Amino acid sequence: MKSEYLYKPNVVDVTKRRRIIKENLKKKLSHKESFKIKNRWVACPIVLMDIDVPIYHLNNGRTRARQRSYIKENNHKDSYFEKGLENNQQQRIQHKILYDLSQDTTANIYRELKSSVKFREDAPLLIDSNGMLINGNRRMAAIRELYKSDVKKYDGFKRIPCAVIEQHLDDLTIKEIENFLQVIKENKQDYNWISLCMEVQDERKRLNLTNKQIAVNMGKTEIEIERLYNLIN
Repeated sequence: MKSEYLYKPNVVDVTKRRRIIKENLKKKLSHKESFKIKNRWVACPIVLMDIDVPIYHLNNGRTRARQRSYIKENNHKDSYFEKGLENNQQQRIQHKILYDLSQDTTANIYRELKSSVKFREDAPLLIDSNGMLINGNRRMAAIRELYKSDVKKYDGFKRIPCAVIEQHLDDLTIKEIENFLQVIKENKQDYNWISLCMEVQDERKRLNLTNKQIAVNMGKTEIEIERLYNLIN
């Protein structure tokens, strides 16, 4: 990973994050965005959120392979990221991973945001009631770096639209939302095969899902899921 990063996340206490989100919901924007949650479409209110408040989703399938490399290179426990959601160190490492991914040649999010100098309100980031980013992690990393690079030029990135899922979400529901938005729906930058393999492994071990359940969540066949699981093993 690169060494020159301008933004360093400082985790805002979860109690304070909840309070900020609650206060912002009182002055939410006029429109809503619908997301598929537990097999039904839910209209989520959109608020303008200070970019320092949300935290990255560390069980992010797209970053799992790079996280694994970091863990091995630095002799950390396998659960280093999984149990580090509220820690500055893990959030900062995740920021670096995401920022690098935002400049991927197949979907250079960073370049698009740099040239637009604005953020589309009809394409909000998605957060839960605790302020964790479920969708839009790479965009957030790019926005944070751009803002730090020139606070005047990118003043419009100081507060960005976030759709808020107000209901409580368990790990399985969060994973279902992520799979729908990033594995099935998103076509800008596909998961590489290693990330997909590790995602299948995680869903079988951490969430105790069957191949059939994972196949439905990812929009793939059971045979494909079994092949991916065998590959990673």
